Amino acid sequence: MINVVHSKLKKNRVFKKSLLVAFFKEEEHVSGYLDFLRRVLLALKKECPNPDLEEAFEQIFASPTPEMVVQTESFLNQYIGDRLLVILCENLGEIFDGLEEEGQKKLRAFLQNSGKISLLCTTQKLFEPLMARTFPFYGFFSRTELKPFSEKEAWKLLKRLSENVDDSKLSEYLNIKEGKARVAAVCELTNGNPRLIALLSGFLTKEKLEGLTEAFLEMIETSLTPYYQEQMARLAPLQKRIIEILCEKGDGNSLPVKMIAEKALKTSQSISHQLRKMEELGVLFSAKQGRETYYGMAEPLWRVSIEVKNSQEGILPLVVEFIKIIKSPDEIFATISESGVQQNTVYSHMVYALRDSCKLLESKKLDGLFANRLVEIADSLPDDAEEAERLTQVLTTIFDGELVHVLFAALRIINSNGEFAALKEFGKSKSFLVGRLGDQYLLEQSMLSQEGKKNFLIYTKFILSSASGQFQPALLEGISCSSAEYVFLVPFLLSTFREDDLAIKWLVRVAEDRKNYKKIKHSFFLFHSDSKDLWQKVLFSAFEEFDSEFCKDGARLFLEIISKFIEVDFEIGILKLLEILGRKMETQDQFILLWLICNALVQKESKVFAFLDVNKSSVLEVLEGWDEPEIFQKILSASVEFAKGQDEQIASFPLEFRKGLMKARDQQYPQLDLSFEPKIEKLKR
Repeated sequence: MINVVHSKLKKNRVFKKSLLVAFFKEEEHVSGYLDFLRRVLLALKKECPNPDLEEAFEQIFASPTPEMVVQTESFLNQYIGDRLLVILCENLGEIFDGLEEEGQKKLRAFLQNSGKISLLCTTQKLFEPLMARTFPFYGFFSRTELKPFSEKEAWKLLKRLSENVDDSKLSEYLNIKEGKARVAAVCELTNGNPRLIALLSGFLTKEKLEGLTEAFLEMIETSLTPYYQEQMARLAPLQKRIIEILCEKGDGNSLPVKMIAEKALKTSQSISHQLRKMEELGVLFSAKQGRETYYGMAEPLWRVSIEVKNSQEGILPLVVEFIKIIKSPDEIFATISESGVQQNTVYSHMVYALRDSCKLLESKKLDGLFANRLVEIADSLPDDAEEAERLTQVLTTIFDGELVHVLFAALRIINSNGEFAALKEFGKSKSFLVGRLGDQYLLEQSMLSQEGKKNFLIYTKFILSSASGQFQPALLEGISCSSAEYVFLVPFLLSTFREDDLAIKWLVRVAEDRKNYKKIKHSFFLFHSDSKDLWQKVLFSAFEEFDSEFCKDGARLFLEIISKFIEVDFEIGILKLLEILGRKMETQDQFILLWLICNALVQKESKVFAFLDVNKSSVLEVLEGWDEPEIFQKILSASVEFAKGQDEQIASFPLEFRKGLMKARDQQYPQLDLSFEPKIEKLKR
């Protein structure tokens, strides 16, 4: 403000003839009354150079004498003549501190006796020499208090400031919608404090949040903190404690007298006296709420300078609020993602702003934000796993869900940045997708090769796309079907999402290479415990599409399936599979399958026997469609009775057949003897 007054006085031709202006620097470290007079002369010399002024200054201050004060006062009166000297200065409190009470008395006397000098000063707050009756300047000044600016007034102030300093960029920015929105944000955050608005003007055109935050924190550190430390030093110990109490929560809220007294360990009566005194000094403000009187910091800047030291991680609430107002959650997330995860104050401010912004969102919008972030992460896969990890880490700062954290743990492992131990906490998760991403075995296998890593990242991309509502089964075509881990995992996922036809196509694609038979069998053992529906709906149907060569090998898998688990509601699927295999195999291959079934059913506590004992007639009916139905039905029926202890039922079988069945029945945990492949011709004979 003083700068504006000075500028207008200099440009006004009328005032030039009748006024002299002594414009003090913002920080004039006055050390006594004589030094104050010396600085007035120096300011006059700078404002309007004059040979007489130069000569008088040299004569008076050439050598110290007791008459220097009188000489300086006399010269000033003479030099001013019939004009008026206006002394412009900021931070009047600091100048009065330098004058001390004795110097203040002399200055008051000189001003009163001269009648030619006016002081136009500013101060952030009132101080004791202006308020106490015992001091010389009590009641001397006409005071004008700046009321909080409205949004419109704040805009006008910034507009004029930009024009005065020829800041065309700021001036133009203030005219656009975004600029006006930022002015509104500044006005809201500063409670209309003109000084704070002016200080923040330099940040309005900052395009990046990093620049804004860094500049703001630098201003706090270099400008505000030293100044307010100096102000704090002038206060009494109890007054300092009151300020600490009002600033320790960091929310800027005012507190009732009783609460302040309790925290200060004082009585309400003793604390009330100090609070009123601090209000008179302009340090605090008060407001009535019912019968209670609440007190808060009168200057937001003072509070801010303390909060930045006291708050967790050096977080400055004012900066957080500013970021929240000028940027949407999506924009903040994008900014953090671009800069990467950094452990510094700037990053922390943006994370806090993002968290706070998300808390204010409706659940539907928050879900949308989450889904959009998952899409971004999915888009970076499989090519840039490091980028996916970085984006996911940002996401973990605002979402506590299992999916985000298991994703982060898995990506860290894939990028060789994390340990498998991080997956343990997700082992008992009820979430299907969390369980799929947190599968330690799958990750361990994926880490064995670059192809394995790529497969896992494509698989992850599919899961994230599905979780965000963008089901893209075509993604799974990028997974190598020769990877044993995915032979059944992929159709299992597809079937879970009710894409049975796609699951069947995947298995058919796998079966095109007969080398994959062992992998299919291996995968079956991995997933059979929780994938009954997969076999019923997908695997059995897939055999309809497999070629005869694969069905020949697949027959043995069929035996493994019915040996591992047979349940009542599984009956239809097994009968269907048996019918399909019969149609697709040659006679000899049909017989080998039947022989394996017979070996399995005679074993002790055989699930195959339990199944056939109940469903014998249905199985015999299926065998009607095989090449040698009469022989096959007889073999099966005799084997079932043999399993019940009727050895005579197989008496007509060739010796090697009888020995094979007896060996299978007598073993506690028999293994199928696949080295012996009986020929159907022997039975025909």
